[in-house]
Parts: sequence; C-alpha cells; structure tokens
Amino acid sequence: MHIAREGEGIFGSSRGRQAETQSREWEILVAVVQGAESWWNWAKQPRASS
Repeated sequence: MHIAREGEGIFGSSRGRQAETQSREWEILVAVVQGAESWWNWAKQPRASS
C-alpha cells in the first residue's frame, strides 16, 4: 500500500507536465502510424490496380 501511495504521489506531482508531453508525443505517434498505414495501402494498391 505504501509503495502504491508513493507512486501515486509521483504521478500526481508530475502529471501536468507529463500530460502535455504525452499528448504531443501521442499526436506525433498517431501521425506516424497513419502515415505508415496510408503509405502501406498506397504501396499495395498499384500492383492490384495495374
């Protein structure tokens, strides 16, 4: 219980900064994943259509 409390305290104090950083990193990650997906679909498409 004591360890869990300490962890919560650590997360609680740094949550504001982490939220900003994580949201930016998440946006970048999503953009990269979507870009890779669209590239993969594009890479597969020409062979099927042509």
